[in-house]
Amino acid sequence: MKRWMGARGRWILVFVLVGWSATGCGGNSDAGSIDVGERAPDFSLVALDGSRQNLASHRGMPLVLNFWATWCEPCHREIPDLRALDSSGGIQVLSVAIDEEGESIVRPFVEEQSIEYMVLIDDQDVFAGRYSGTTIPFTLVLDAEHVIRKIYRTPVEEDDVLSDLARLSSGVGAIDS
Repeated sequence: MKRWMGARGRWILVFVLVGWSATGCGGNSDAGSIDVGERAPDFSLVALDGSRQNLASHRGMPLVLNFWATWCEPCHREIPDLRALDSSGGIQVLSVAIDEEGESIVRPFVEEQSIEYMVLIDDQDVFAGRYSGTTIPFTLVLDAEHVIRKIYRTPVEEDDVLSDLARLSSGVGAIDS
């Protein structure tokens, strides 16, 4: 009986810790989920070039907002497609790295991968708090006014995003998630 109670106690501790980490230390436990058709929540983060960037300042053209981390293998696979999208014109890529080590690990990775689109550093407050993100890669296709038109919870591919943009430009409001 004592052994069973010990194991049970450990499981309770695991569930408590998982629940605590899901909201994050100091995170916004009131954050709701975001959905297609809603305006993307604004934020302000520091870019690798040292500038402070907010989402609102990138209005005017469609935007791919990509949350990722250096340790995420599926995130690595989408980098060539994100580079191609960013260089294609007509769409901007704004990426948000959520590595706990921050710039010290993200900068060398970005240089090694020849990433030229803008990379911002997040302490997961924006990802988990404002965007209710739980897994990466997590990518949103935003129209020129930053209304969410598509949410990807898997690696994005250039052709899929270009198809999404073509549907948007033809007058289709929301794109199925």
